[in-house]
Amino acid sequence: MEKAYKAEFTLGLIGSIIGIIVFVIMLVVGVIVGVLGAAAYMYGMGGGLIALAIFGVILSLVAFILGFVGTGKLNKNDKSGGILLIVAGGLSFISIFVGGWYAIFTAALLLTGGIMAVAKKPPTVA
Repeated sequence: MEKAYKAEFTLGLIGSIIGIIVFVIMLVVGVIVGVLGAAAYMYGMGGGLIALAIFGVILSLVAFILGFVGTGKLNKNDKSGGILLIVAGGLSFISIFVGGWYAIFTAALLLTGGIMAVAKKPPTVA
C-alpha cells in the first residue's frame, strides 16, 4: 500500500525532531532564567520570569509529543494526524512568544505539514 501522506509525514517528522532540539534549548534556558529569576526574587523583584520559563518548556514538550503522534497517524494514512500537527504547530507558534524565536522552524514545519494533510483529498480506490 502506497503512503498517501509522504511529504506531510516528512515535514512532521523533521518538525518534531527539531522540536526535541528546541525543547532541550528551552529547558537549558529555562533553568538559567529560573536561577536568575530566583536570585531576582530574593531581592524583591517579580517571580513571573520563572513561571514564563516553565510555561515555555511545557508548551514545547507538548508540541513535540503531539508532533510525533500526528506524524505516526499520518504514517498509518490517518488524516487526523494532520489536525494533531496543526495543534502542535500552534503550540510551537505560541512558544515563540514565550520562549524565544528558535521555535519558529518547528512551528513552520508542523503547520505546513498539518495544513497539507488536512487539505489533501483522500485517494480514491478504483
